[in-house]
Amino acid sequence: MSQFLHQYREDRTEYSFKQFGHSYFNQFKQTTLWGLAFLIFTALLVLNLRIVVVFFKDVSWANPVYTFCTILFLYLFLMTFLTFAKASETSFRDCLKASIFLTFRYPLQGLALILASYLILLLLGSKTSLLFIFGGSLLFFMADFFHSTMISKMQKIQAK
Repeated sequence: MSQFLHQYREDRTEYSFKQFGHSYFNQFKQTTLWGLAFLIFTALLVLNLRIVVVFFKDVSWANPVYTFCTILFLYLFLMTFLTFAKASETSFRDCLKASIFLTFRYPLQGLALILASYLILLLLGSKTSLLFIFGGSLLFFMADFFHSTMISKMQKIQAK
């Protein structure tokens, strides 16, 4: 979905459901691994957050620091996924390096992406059916916009 949304946003290329399905089934194993890794990673972070909240009540700085690190790691995971979706021939390590560079080189775009995602989830969360219908595609479309902006800035830096 990320690749098709990127192509549509860049040059308005439209694909049929059959083309999307064929591409999806070709990438199913890799996408499932990404999804499972994200699910396991998020579950471990939530469990860890519960442990920090329950057992470290007296340490007032632990909860905000842990929450910040959780948001940062989830953001890096999303950026790595978007980078890998656009350049699937590159290795995971290279995608991770590019994502770390993008995260710390363009923090305002990252903050805009996080806040916009949060606001869209709040807006669509008021009606659960809207979240199920538009949630994933709208979030990926918006994330692709911010990610593409960061990638084009990075390419301009490399060209210099």
